[in-house]
Amino acid sequence: MTVRERYSSVRVGRAVTVAALFCALLLVCPSERAEADNTAARTALQKRYDQWSAAYLKNDVATLLRILSPDFSLKTGSGRVLTRPQYEVILRKRKPGTSLVTAYATRVKRLELSRDGNTAMAYTTETTTEKSPPVPDGKKAAPVIHIHDYRDGWVRRNGQWLLRSSETLEERSHS
Repeated sequence: MTVRERYSSVRVGRAVTVAALFCALLLVCPSERAEADNTAARTALQKRYDQWSAAYLKNDVATLLRILSPDFSLKTGSGRVLTRPQYEVILRKRKPGTSLVTAYATRVKRLELSRDGNTAMAYTTETTTEKSPPVPDGKKAAPVIHIHDYRDGWVRRNGQWLLRSSETLEERSHS
């Protein structure tokens, strides 16, 4: 083998190595980017859930409605489906200071983000604590804790995440 032949095979070997590394980067980078996008979406959606909880406790209907997509729908645990206008009526009927809810929190358990990053399905657990109604004998009753699991569909429009659908998967209560 001549020097030229040896040198050519080394260059080819290096070229193959560089090409292999480049291909490996192409395979790794999209998954890392997808993970980063998922983390960013999860953080943004958790913030929206926190905004919802705070608004619910303050009976801030305007904020609650800003979080809902115009085509929002809610499927309750009993299977009843409410459109946004129907749900809005329920929200507006709430009277400030009459709610028994003293604590409200939602935690994102799992998030599935679409490839384009503009829609997401969040699996959440919502926990609310209610003070018990007065007991006739004057004794203090234990608070009631409600736990709901939801599957929530979100859409990002104009940079804002909006809740498009919510489905109650499971409901539990205990005191």
